[in-house]
Amino acid sequence: SFSIPDQAWISLSQELEKVGGVFVLRGLPNQSFQALASQISKLKEQGVNAPIQLDPKSFLKFEIDRVPAIV
Repeated sequence: SFSIPDQAWISLSQELEKVGGVFVLRGLPNQSFQALASQISKLKEQGVNAPIQLDPKSFLKFEIDRVPAIV
C-alpha cells in the first residue's frame, strides 16, 4: 500500500532484495496506472529496487487484510 511511509518501503525493499522477494499490491492507486507508475518511479528514485507486482488474488489466498504483511 502506498499509505505505508516511504522509509518502510526502502527498508522492506532491502530485505526483499536479499531473499529474492517481491512487493505485491492489491490494486491501483486511484484506479490509475499512471498514478501507479508515478508512485513506483518515486520509490525507485529513493532506492526501492525490489520488484513490485499487482496480484489481488494473493490478498484473498493469504487472507491479508492489513499491510504491510509478510508471506
